[in-house]
Amino acid sequence: MIVYSRSCYSKKLYYQLWLLDQKLFQIEHKTIYKTGQIIYPIKGRFNGLYFEIDEYKGYLTGFYNVIYNNMSDKRIGACSNMNYTKFIESLKTQLSLMYDPLDTNLTVMSISYWIIIDIDVQDLFYSHLIIHKLKYYNSNKIPKKKKGFIKFDYDDYSIEISICKHEKKKMKITLILKNIKRFKNLGKINVTELYDRNTLKRLFQFYFKKFDEILIVNRISANNVSNQKDRDLLRSFTSYGHWEALDKHTRARQKKVFYRLIDKYKLDAMNKVIRQLLLWEHEKFINH
Repeated sequence: MIVYSRSCYSKKLYYQLWLLDQKLFQIEHKTIYKTGQIIYPIKGRFNGLYFEIDEYKGYLTGFYNVIYNNMSDKRIGACSNMNYTKFIESLKTQLSLMYDPLDTNLTVMSISYWIIIDIDVQDLFYSHLIIHKLKYYNSNKIPKKKKGFIKFDYDDYSIEISICKHEKKKMKITLILKNIKRFKNLGKINVTELYDRNTLKRLFQFYFKKFDEILIVNRISANNVSNQKDRDLLRSFTSYGHWEALDKHTRARQKKVFYRLIDKYKLDAMNKVIRQLLLWEHEKFINH
């Protein structure tokens, strides 16, 4: 599901004049007393919509669960997925409260699904290695190094895996696109295009493409890898910093061996289960 999106206005001045004239939104800004000149940023919020204008650009961010919860008696819980019908209702509300939506391009977006697995997610973190593109997660990027949270952080996107506080077997896989225009296969997207199922299809295909770069494997032991030589190889392959130290030719060769051993001992069984659960949640989103 689309959790939130951020739109950037090309005509910042018109957007600013419109925003400062609104009485409905909670707008915060300061001016120089003698001249009346505005001191940036200008900020505002209203029922899940967040407005911001700096010296150069104007932005609007919509959090779709929050928008829906403010317009409906039936609330969507913090650890629940939104369906397509509710998303479209939220999007319509957002567009009705925007200045000229066609004058925008999406710059940031978050896509995620909650799923329920058959063990506590924290136990999964202890019993499995979670790797993205043969890299370990960025422990230094985790807010206050909180438990139940894993993050792979890059310049243009990040992938987060988190636990629901109240349901220990529920986990969320989130893809945050920090700079959509950098992904050529997505192209420029206007917020109104989120109505289009083909646009959503492209976004969700990209979500699953990034998930497929994640590897979730059992920690290596004599219980799951019987052959000592294979066990030693796998322990080497999953040791911290192993892949970064290799040149590209050695890396490519060892990667083939690594994936062959994973397949031989079925160490990625949970990886496949999680992917199937994500697909089911995605189908529920699209079909309801």
